Amino acid sequence: MEGAPVSLRRYARSRRERNLPIGTHVGVKKAIERGALLPPAVTASGQIVPGLADAQLAESHGVAAALGDEPTPSSTNGVLVERLSLAEVRRAREELRLRNEQLQYYRRAGELVEAAEVGKVLFASARSMRDAALGLPSRIVPELQGLSMHEQTLLLEGALREMLESLAEGAADGIAHCVEAEKERGATR
Repeated sequence: MEGAPVSLRRYARSRRERNLPIGTHVGVKKAIERGALLPPAVTASGQIVPGLADAQLAESHGVAAALGDEPTPSSTNGVLVERLSLAEVRRAREELRLRNEQLQYYRRAGELVEAAEVGKVLFASARSMRDAALGLPSRIVPELQGLSMHEQTLLLEGALREMLESLAEGAADGIAHCVEAEKERGATR
């Protein structure tokens, strides 16, 4: 049985009381951020389902131990503290620097674009699709009168196909514009 969803702090307190790692609400938040806790263990409202969360943490904790990536824990006043060697800190910093350089390269090459820009293009595309779909009946109805069912179907299919192809071209143009703008922005950085 998984149990009823509880708050982050309550779940962390229950882990601390059972002498399990990740016994603080900050630790639970970090576990969510790094992907060790995922739905359905984390509800849409941010609450934790204890049984599912324990199983996910045990699995991710076991994988980390098997790969040798598990930090050496020590306890200070009942709070779990991760101790990293200087070499581990330097390695992590170097990995982060390399990832940032790789992201910058992808951004300059136009392979990576800002999520906000893509969101604007998708929003505009969806709005255009909605407007075109809502305008289709008033445009087609006068042409449908006096036609057989088969002819009406063919006319509707043709009008829908034409509308969707037009919208697809517009969306592709919007995305291409977004990529070009990002390339220009990357060249000026």
